[in-house]
Amino acid sequence: MKRILIVDGDIGSRESIRSTFWGIYDMQTAETSQEALQRLSAHHFDLLIFDALMLRQASKNFLEEARKIAPEIPLIAVSAFYHEQRLDEAGQLPSMGFICKPFDVFELRNLVARTLETANLKRHRTTFKSELTQKFPVNVIGESGGIQRAVEIAQQASQTSHPVVLLGEAGTGREFLARQIHSWSRRGNEPFVKVENTSSDVESVDSAIFGEVINLTGVEIKSGAIDVAGSGAIFLNDAPRFPADTRIRLKAALKSKVFHRLGSPAKGIPYITRFFISCDFSKEPEPVAREFLAELENTGPLHMISLPPLRERRQDIPMLIAHYLTQNRSGSSARMSGVEPEALQRLQSYTWPGNVQELRIVLERILVLHGEEEVLRLGYLPREIGGNPLPYLDPEVISFTEATEQLHRQMITSALKKSNGRIKTAADLLNLTPRILQHRIDKLHIEADNL
Repeated sequence: MKRILIVDGDIGSRESIRSTFWGIYDMQTAETSQEALQRLSAHHFDLLIFDALMLRQASKNFLEEARKIAPEIPLIAVSAFYHEQRLDEAGQLPSMGFICKPFDVFELRNLVARTLETANLKRHRTTFKSELTQKFPVNVIGESGGIQRAVEIAQQASQTSHPVVLLGEAGTGREFLARQIHSWSRRGNEPFVKVENTSSDVESVDSAIFGEVINLTGVEIKSGAIDVAGSGAIFLNDAPRFPADTRIRLKAALKSKVFHRLGSPAKGIPYITRFFISCDFSKEPEPVAREFLAELENTGPLHMISLPPLRERRQDIPMLIAHYLTQNRSGSSARMSGVEPEALQRLQSYTWPGNVQELRIVLERILVLHGEEEVLRLGYLPREIGGNPLPYLDPEVISFTEATEQLHRQMITSALKKSNGRIKTAADLLNLTPRILQHRIDKLHIEADNL
């Protein structure tokens, strides 16, 4: 049973919280910060719930000392006032939940369950994240003026908690840069949740972001992205294409720092989640783009980053190719390390409608089929660039997402055949960890035993 410590000078508040979880968790209480520190030193606790006013009464030393004793313990602050600035000054804002008094029982239960689950996921993902970082080191490649300006603003954005608006065409790396900013920030170990606009139904999209209260047998809360992200971050992909009502709710939440669950008559809920808002205006009239961005700017301070398309940073293509070839030689059987001049000229003159993502997919295909060669030759390129045909990259034939899945399926199948079905060997060929490869095999429904 999970053990939770409640620290509050008000006995009524302590007992109210304890009774809320009676029989669900092992609930311990402390009246003062000194008593709480003694209990933390004597026992292991899975969660610390404390009165935020203690930060004024005992300065920030209580949280500092608590972190020294239990560095990984998750925190939930409870107060009659919203002390975001006080919590931020204490250096704890990105690592805690927050709820106002008088609290709703269901809201508190949901917050505690979510906080404990997030802490559990963080523990289990440490090894996976280490493996992923080794295989795919996070960095931004390019020396062109546009990409350097984007990186400069990204570094500034990592030092604040303001929303970030990322402008660029599909495939320019908006999500990649958002994850980079998140990893640089002091929220870096907190969840990063992506929200896609998969439905034109307003309620469905609203529920995905803000959550929902369902009245069936009592009150049931369906968590939204803000609930899941907690003190982490949300990436809203192509936000201008969200339903109009959803965009209105989003801008209201950004301005007030409070969100409302769908179907909830209760007052708004304060949040500390950071928003990354991705926008692709390449196919939208300019007035539409200007209006949407102006409305976002009116919600408060934010960072705006423009990512140039690959056709506007052709001088970066040799560097991107060299980086990807070097990355794939590490820990795999690939030998390719150079590009013949004719092939490089074609790669730099191509328009790259899919931008950096399309370049990566083309190189992945070449490495699977010709990775044992030392030089990337003109004949290895797909038809539209000047080499062999690659029909599934034609957007008139198949979508970019489907093309990516087809390529991954082809690469994995080829690697499994070459390795006689051995996952470890196939993973080395693909420069993946066995765990990631198995995940993709399952996701793509590849029957490895039948190859």
